[in-house]
Amino acid sequence: MQHIVPQVLDMVNNPHYLHRMMAHAISLMAPVMGSEITCSKFLPVVVEASKDRVPNIKFNVAKLLQSPSP
Repeated sequence: MQHIVPQVLDMVNNPHYLHRMMAHAISLMAPVMGSEITCSKFLPVVVEASKDRVPNIKFNVAKLLQSPSP
């Protein structure tokens, strides 16, 4: 956990848009990590990703936000 969470969180700043599409990884990790880590670590990154200039990233963020929370 201590190694993968920072890796996923750093993806939002990657210049390549495919790396910035980390919403799928977060959607898989959130139920395992629990609501505290999801809200404190992942949610700010997801909100930041929602402002991306690439439409596919915004679309993936929207899909993540519509899914049930852990």
